[in-house]
Amino acid sequence: MIRLLLCVFLVLGALWTATSMVLPTRGPAAQPEVTVIWRRTDQGWLRAESWLVTKDYLYQEPKPPLYPMTLLPIIVTLSIGALVLGQPRD
Repeated sequence: MIRLLLCVFLVLGALWTATSMVLPTRGPAAQPEVTVIWRRTDQGWLRAESWLVTKDYLYQEPKPPLYPMTLLPIIVTLSIGALVLGQPRD
């Protein structure tokens, strides 16, 4: 009975910790810089950054689908719960 209560409290604590974490986000001042590119056309000099294709996707790291710090409390809780429930009854 005590093992079951301990596991329930550990799971609830892990869920509370996972949902109360503040994930780092970019602030409003951290906007990407726009490089101004000029091209000579028949109409004169025009800004070309809107119609030139940028290959930024080649230089960016992929974002994980789930932030790893949200999984850590759940993994620790499940590990401790498995250890507690796997103990022989004396």
